[in-house]
Amino acid sequence: MAPSARVALILLLSLSSSAFAAAAPQSDLAFYNKALGLDFITTNFPVSEQVLSDHNCLPELKPVPLAASALAPVLDQVKTAFEDNFNRNKYTGVSAVLTYRDEIIWSWNAGFRTVSPPQPVDSHTRFRVASVSKAFTATALFNLVANGILPSIDCKIVDFESGFSVRNPFAATVGEREGRDLTFRNLAAHLSGLQREAPCQLANCSVTTASLLPWFEKTYLVKPPNQKPSYSNLGYALLGNLLADSVLKGSKGSYSDMMKTFIFDPLGMNETGFYPTQEDFANFAAGYIGGQAVPYYSVDWMNPSAGLFISTNDAAKWMIDLLKLNDMDHNPSQLFASNEAELREFFQPVFLNPDNVTGISAPWETTKRYQYWVREKGGTLPGFSSIVSMIPELRLGLAVFANNQGRSSEWSRLAHEILIPSFQTLLASNQPLPPLVKRPELYVGTYSMGGSTAPAAIATVTRAPDNPSLLVISIVGFSSLLVRQDAVDPRSNATILQLSVPSQFQECQMQELLAFDGQYATFDLGPDPDNNAKIASGFSVQGL
Repeated sequence: MAPSARVALILLLSLSSSAFAAAAPQSDLAFYNKALGLDFITTNFPVSEQVLSDHNCLPELKPVPLAASALAPVLDQVKTAFEDNFNRNKYTGVSAVLTYRDEIIWSWNAGFRTVSPPQPVDSHTRFRVASVSKAFTATALFNLVANGILPSIDCKIVDFESGFSVRNPFAATVGEREGRDLTFRNLAAHLSGLQREAPCQLANCSVTTASLLPWFEKTYLVKPPNQKPSYSNLGYALLGNLLADSVLKGSKGSYSDMMKTFIFDPLGMNETGFYPTQEDFANFAAGYIGGQAVPYYSVDWMNPSAGLFISTNDAAKWMIDLLKLNDMDHNPSQLFASNEAELREFFQPVFLNPDNVTGISAPWETTKRYQYWVREKGGTLPGFSSIVSMIPELRLGLAVFANNQGRSSEWSRLAHEILIPSFQTLLASNQPLPPLVKRPELYVGTYSMGGSTAPAAIATVTRAPDNPSLLVISIVGFSSLLVRQDAVDPRSNATILQLSVPSQFQECQMQELLAFDGQYATFDLGPDPDNNAKIASGFSVQGL
């Protein structure tokens, strides 16, 4: 092997002793290897001898198109689970929708939007979704940043509303004691320390931000800012109204007008809003408590926190756009103007609890299920319960709206216990193969490795038993794929291949620290590789 690869050997020797210490259990790992055509790795390195770790990475499954016939039995299981939950908890009416990639893959409606007279629920029925409103307010916040209207979600409130102040008994400096360091991020992530509720009743909150400024000035924070989330309906109401009145200076009208301009209209969401029209009321769900309908009321200044009504048909449009995160190069989000960084931050957890399975972000309640962080937002008002739930890595979205109060998170749990394992199975068996190396026989062989800084070792390049087009490089107990790069080293006319390490064979953190995946291997095939039938005389790994 070329001398420049000796440094690489030192890294590979250390990698060989740790890279497989965190492999998945036999059942999971063997399945993924088989589905991805990597059975030979399981054969070469028996999983039974490896140590299971909570930190091993999931296979990086691309959310590729899936056949309707493959999805049908999975969706039937979800339907059965939902029907059982509906009947067991005696819901009046429920509407649910599942999205995958760029389309609705399943919708389900049960029960009635009104009992007297009995009117069935459909995908266009408008439901009040309570605190799910916060997810849309946060969408507007990040949308304004993505489109260059607001410089950052870390801008201070006082930079846009100079009259804002609140008493901070936990602060050391004058500015902090007046709450003048609070930011839009603080409000969106429930890290402001503001009290939970507004000073007005939800059904009677016809106030303005300007009229509340004197009240804020005399109000004390209940928690230190930026330390631990403390849920605040007040904070989200303030956030949404500040965006409309102070950031946009009323140029787009009220908060509800702003949302229509920046969120609803661009996505064609015509069944969504804050003040129902006659057309909306023609297919509007009445809330029920104990069989009695709850009269409709507006929440006005509290709209950013709890005032939204929406159909599952419209919720699907919103989720599909946000879940374009991992396909922004080819299919950018309309709301985020191809600004992947802001959309990624929108889904990023802000605070993880000590249990390591729950957390808070702006605006999500995050829950870890099957090693995926599920981003969801639930809501409850008298007579209504709702939840939206998304897994960006799988481009999978769920919305469930009901016109009874109930445990909305149960819908999410039931769905994901079926969907996540099923999608892992389906996606693993439909993953595209790595780019294959042209004329793989030219690279097959055994390469000696040695030097004064490391013991002698052997590097072997072989063809995968089940797929001779795949090349595998094995060095002192460590295996990696070699994939096509279609590049030639301009200095030596040598061929450059790329190392590809399946993610499930390393701890996530170890992958990041070693950064072995993606490294380039330069093979010397002589002056005329096309006519060369010999094994490469050597190779080097650059940059290690």
